[in-house]
Parts: sequence; structure tokens; C-alpha cells
Amino acid sequence: MQSTRTHRFLSKQSGSTLIVTLIILILVMLLGVTAMSTSDTQAKLTGNLQFENVALNNAEIMASTAEQILANSAVASSYPVTIPAVPTSYDPLTNTAWQATGYEIMYVSTDASPYAGLGLDCTAPNNSHNYDCVNTFIVTAMGTSARGASKIVQTYYSVALK
Repeated sequence: MQSTRTHRFLSKQSGSTLIVTLIILILVMLLGVTAMSTSDTQAKLTGNLQFENVALNNAEIMASTAEQILANSAVASSYPVTIPAVPTSYDPLTNTAWQATGYEIMYVSTDASPYAGLGLDCTAPNNSHNYDCVNTFIVTAMGTSARGASKIVQTYYSVALK
């Protein structure tokens, strides 16, 4: 009698275990695909940050190169010769002439050094304290990376009058 009962019970099952197993398998597969997609996105973000850091380092190297040119140049201490003055509406993002060399040097002013004290007139021809005066420049530099990331750095640099 038991064998007849078991046979009847088995004949009434309709394969619901198979359907539930397939649904669970599909859910696990979707979780795996989502995890792979997320990790791929995070790897791309990390790579982009590395390329941005390379671009920033390259921009700082270009700014340092321009500052070395100013430090070693007699032109910088005897402005104006070949260094253009900063225009009143200067925007480094729209001005593209400097992007060929990677940097641009522009004259800002001749003024007293912060250590000179107040009231020193650097433009007076009879000034005997010219060593306390400085020419100030804006250095704009751009660095790029292999993936095309770009960074712009601007510095102020002063050169003592001699």
C-alpha cells in the first residue's frame, strides 16, 4: 500500500523545484554580473585619477621650468623686453597661444618686496634701494597625460631687480 501512495504523490508533482532552482540561479548570475560591472567601473575611476595626477605633475613641472627661465633670465629683472603684460581680461582657458610650449609667462607689476618695508617707490629713477624691488610675473602652465587629461596651474613668481 505504501508503494501506491508514494507513486501517487510523485505523479502529482509538477516540477516546481526545477523552476525555483532556475530562478535562484538567474538571481545569482545577475548578482555576479552586477559585481563585475561595479568592479570594472571602479578600476576605470582609479585609472582616471592616476592620469589626472600625471597631468597635474606635468603641469607643475612646466611651471617650474618657466620659473627657472625667469630666475636665470636678465630679461625678467629688466622688464619690459619680450615678456607680455597680463591683459585686463585674461582667462587661461580661452587663451590658447601658450599651449604650444606648455607654459606662458606674463608680467604683472614692479613693486617693493614684502621685506622692503612700506613707502618704497620702485619706479623712481633715483631709488638707491632697487635690490628691494621685484618684478612679479604670472606663470600659467598646462600638463597633459596619455589619456588626454589636462590640468592648468598658475603661479606668481617674483624676480629681484638688479
